[in-house]
Amino acid sequence: LDEELIRTLRPIDKDKADTIKQKPAASTMTPRGAVHVKANDFSYGGFTWSQVLADVQIDGSAVDIHVHRANLCGISTIGQLGISPGGVSLHVNPTATSASLQETANCFVQKPIKAQAQFDLAGEINLPPIRENPARSMSGHLEFTSDNGRIDHSSVLMKIFSVLNITEVFTGGQSDLTEKGYGYTKAYAKAEIKGGKLLFSEILLDGNSLKITGLGFIALDTRQADITLLAAPLKTIDRIVNKIPIVNYIAGGSLISIPLRISGPLADIKVTPMSPSAVGEGLFNIMARALKAPFKLVQSASEFAVQESSGATPRAAESPADGP
Repeated sequence: LDEELIRTLRPIDKDKADTIKQKPAASTMTPRGAVHVKANDFSYGGFTWSQVLADVQIDGSAVDIHVHRANLCGISTIGQLGISPGGVSLHVNPTATSASLQETANCFVQKPIKAQAQFDLAGEINLPPIRENPARSMSGHLEFTSDNGRIDHSSVLMKIFSVLNITEVFTGGQSDLTEKGYGYTKAYAKAEIKGGKLLFSEILLDGNSLKITGLGFIALDTRQADITLLAAPLKTIDRIVNKIPIVNYIAGGSLISIPLRISGPLADIKVTPMSPSAVGEGLFNIMARALKAPFKLVQSASEFAVQESSGATPRAAESPADGP
């Protein structure tokens, strides 16, 4: 090792400098060792990890990083990162216990929300050694749970309320969200990471005045969402039962649910109504479990309001389509 260092650091003789044309031989030294890392902050890819504690093992061209502590937007990301000639590999277990929903959501999406809520998160993320486009090769799963929370402001929920026309049709001019926040007893989401997407197999927001269920995905590389929702405004039922002549249609045990679509970039989500025929069996069954009662799909809230005033029977679908 000493001779190698001497050869590497020895100055070139001026008389021979002009005659040396060939590239010097590569060093045969192989780096090996360990580095202990402790940092308040570490930034990469637009995100910042805090309270980082890790061990870095170097063996030639391979580097293994064992992360013992690292907090990303309120989520613990303990795991292992590998860097080798074959590419980058990853194994992380993201977890959170009683974390702030407001702080985490605003950190990831950069879209302000106000919420008095805490959440738990459990999951696993794996990436085999790969050189390019790691998002498409990731696999894993995530499960999110939040109980007894209140959302004081959310741009996405405001758009949902707007499409449903709740402020005028369902609550007589004032929505629960704008007046005192949107309270819920349970919020839940279960997703799988596959094919470059975060695939939601179940989304549930069990609110005091509105139940929302959903299925869909978020593309990891483009951060584009495409999610189908069913929204069941519970306060509507009491109001309609008292006002329209077809009371047996509702009082007989059937509630209503309106299909919606959430799409576009996460920073600028769009909410649009959908046809009942576009709702698949999986989403229909999720809402059935949430409502614990039969329900009918209608095209839109405004359509139902027109039928309410005219006394017409609402157009509805009692069974889901076979599509996705």
